[in-house]
Order: sequence, then structure tokens, then C-alpha cells
Amino acid sequence: MGRPKGSTNNPKSVSGVQKYVPKTNLAAPPPEADDKIYYCTSCGKGFLKLKGNFRASQSPFYQGWGYVPVCLKCLSHFEKEYTERLGSNDEAIKRLALHFDLYLNESLLNSSKKVTSEQCRIAGYIANANLLQYKGKTYDTYLEELAEQERLNDKIGRAGLYRVNNVRLLPHRRTHNYFRTGRFCFNSL
Repeated sequence: MGRPKGSTNNPKSVSGVQKYVPKTNLAAPPPEADDKIYYCTSCGKGFLKLKGNFRASQSPFYQGWGYVPVCLKCLSHFEKEYTERLGSNDEAIKRLALHFDLYLNESLLNSSKKVTSEQCRIAGYIANANLLQYKGKTYDTYLEELAEQERLNDKIGRAGLYRVNNVRLLPHRRTHNYFRTGRFCFNSL
């Protein structure tokens, strides 16, 4: 048995209404299933790929994507803006680390100074912050490390010992003054 006379492959008839159904290539998936557009939250520009357009992030705030939701061009713009506003590129990176929940470390700041001319420093900083030795560290980790260092400094101060550049300072035996020039003794650690 064949199809009725006058019918074609393309149109489908549903209760007398003709609906056009286009022929699809079965070898290629439909574009909706394959192509996802990722939008920068700053400029709104859409990208088909995360890699190369955004920087990876370890922050739980961005777990869905696993990337900072601001494109590299906007990151560079923010870096320049904060550098002008704060007067220092290091301070600009510290401020961006706060905003994007990035781990902050002096060695990372120093290593990000070695960037190529086409790459902004914050992009290099984020790439270095995603290395294995910093896995799982965020800005909260930096704050915890800072608080721990303060706690240790307070503990050392209460014990009557002060450290300056890994040299233990003992109070002068008569004046007990740590800070007057020539009135303290140096003891190496």
C-alpha cells in the first residue's frame, strides 16, 4: 500500500491544517542541542566557547561554569580601571581577587608580573592561581591565612618576643623597650 495521491514528503496535515516540516540532515545534530552561548556578565557579549574567552575559577560561586563569568577583554578593562583608581597594579589585582573570589598570594602577584604584551596581568594571575598547588583555595583561604598570621604575631608579642625578618628581638634587660634604637638585643633563630 502506498501513500494517497497528491501527498508529499514535506507537509504534514494535522486536522486539515498544513504544517511545514523541513528536511533535516540526520548526520549533524540540531544546532540547539550542540551550541550553547556563554555571555559575559559585564559587556553582555556572547561566546560559543568558555576556554580562551574566560578564565577558570575555583570559587564555589562559579561552580556551574567553572569559569569567572567576565570575559578576558572586560577583565583587562577592569584591571586598567582599578590600576588608575588605586595607583598600583598589585592593588588592582588584589581588588579584583576580592571581587572574583580569587586566592591572593604574594608569590602569585610576583609571578604574574612576567606576562606577555598581548595578555593582561590579571589573566596571568588567574591562570597561575589555578595551578595544582593552589587547588581549592579562594579569597576566604587568603583571609584565613591572614587571620592565622595575625594570631601568631599576637601570641609571639604576648610571650615578650618580637620577630623582624626572622630575627627574634628580646627586650633590653633594664628598659624593656623593644622599639628605641640601640635598646634591644638581636638573637638569631
